[in-house]
Amino acid sequence: MQTSSQDTRTIANMASIYSFDNVSLSSQNSSMFSSELGEQALSDGFVSATASSDLRASPIDISGGFDDDTSPLPCYEDAEELFLEEHEDYFEHLHVDNVRKEQYPNIDLQRLVYLDYASFGLYSRYQVEQHMRLLLDEGPNVCSVSLSSAHSSSLISYLYHAQKRLLQLFNVTNSDYGVVFTAGFTAAYRLFSEIYPFSKGTHVLTLLDNHEAIKHIVATTERYGSKCTVVPLKKMDLTISSSELRLLLRKKGSHGVDAGLFVYPAQSCLSGIKHSLNWITEAQENGFHVLLDISTHFLADSLDLSLYQPQFVLGSPHLMLGYPSGMGFLLVRKRDFSMQKDMHSLTLKDPSSEGNDCHIVCEDDSLNLLSFAALTFGLQHLESVGITSIQKRLSSLTKWLFPTLRLLRHKNAGRPLLQIYGSSSTKSRGNIISFDVLDSTGNVLPASLIQRLAHRSNIIIGAGYFSNPGLATMLSGHDCETRVLDCSIFKNAVNFSTLRISVGPMTTFSDVYRLVQFLCRFRDEDYLPYEAADFMNDSSF
Repeated sequence: MQTSSQDTRTIANMASIYSFDNVSLSSQNSSMFSSELGEQALSDGFVSATASSDLRASPIDISGGFDDDTSPLPCYEDAEELFLEEHEDYFEHLHVDNVRKEQYPNIDLQRLVYLDYASFGLYSRYQVEQHMRLLLDEGPNVCSVSLSSAHSSSLISYLYHAQKRLLQLFNVTNSDYGVVFTAGFTAAYRLFSEIYPFSKGTHVLTLLDNHEAIKHIVATTERYGSKCTVVPLKKMDLTISSSELRLLLRKKGSHGVDAGLFVYPAQSCLSGIKHSLNWITEAQENGFHVLLDISTHFLADSLDLSLYQPQFVLGSPHLMLGYPSGMGFLLVRKRDFSMQKDMHSLTLKDPSSEGNDCHIVCEDDSLNLLSFAALTFGLQHLESVGITSIQKRLSSLTKWLFPTLRLLRHKNAGRPLLQIYGSSSTKSRGNIISFDVLDSTGNVLPASLIQRLAHRSNIIIGAGYFSNPGLATMLSGHDCETRVLDCSIFKNAVNFSTLRISVGPMTTFSDVYRLVQFLCRFRDEDYLPYEAADFMNDSSF
């Protein structure tokens, strides 16, 4: 893909930049590493089960299945044996179970089933112990240093290590991509909207299936008078309408180089559908720059940026590592764009300009280098477990769980117990499954009620619309399939809530078995009235 070296369009704010070696540090009115958890619980549109006040737990006994002959679930021992026989990828990586026992002991001590990795990752004992050791060794005065003196800090090496290890995850180096660290995932979207060289002629193309943080890009396009078009999804399986997208790419691509910007997620944060990475190449061949959101994709599948080379990649290490929170990243392909030393900006690449390898956006000229140490320890731990091992296990668990959920039926009526959103093919799915529980007449039971009942059994799942207003609008019954939309759909008020389970690095077969066992309780019409009696007067349902 060609870019014009003559084009020096830039959007710049008045942030201070400090440069040393290959790192630049930017001061901005945003908190760099304050935890986003409190804000996220409100803005992401879900109710965290860990925040529930109802902590009465009655863990499920998985020693046996169900006496009822119509149950699709055999006893645990038989189910596990069959699972291991059919899924060699899981069986060959059983060492991860030992990591879980050693590094995440509270999961088993509390008999907890954690299936909400798409909301919050879990951190290991190693990460905490290493970070605590560093705190004790270095003392309290190194928690925050001024930008101008950061290069002299003994902790600066952790910044370089974090940058290097992050890029290694995607099979590239700092000669291929520059890194911008931000104060969280949403902040990375906001930053991109400020530094990308938008103009009146920029055409932004995106999917109906997107995180609501895209509103920052939409607002910028409106400010510049640019056009923003939303590609619909197929109602049947929630995948991209390929004919519509291809038509739009070719239509705009006929205008030549710099046709516009294509923004899309590698995996839906709501449905778990994986959108093909081949769209990166097709968009670029038609003159589009590509911004790829990998916030929920990395655990589900690998991403080789030496093979697929979007101009921009956006994500959050928090979902991968659990700790530290309040950190996001934006990768910028150096072949096309250069990050400037003298201002907080982004310009099309000038061959004579090298730009910086790493930018950090933080508040009030202060930088918490200890957060980069925590990030380094987390990436070290992830590598020691084995990224390939994690991804193969997650694939095996999803291949068992998804068809098992589809088989669940009510005892008497024989109707489906669950309404599962998205494609029926496991090949199109990542580590996320969204669904609703139905009563015997086909009515949807309140997602928040099911979530709280699951929590009683020590099962943590998500409930909400998961910051995906476009797809939530479609699932709530609006006709978003047959026509190309404008970006106003991301501003719609959302009145939709569903359940979401997301398997993660430490998920085991016993976890997904216990989830199915819990859901099987709703096959009995007498279960819900008895168990939910305490909640019936709750105005939140």
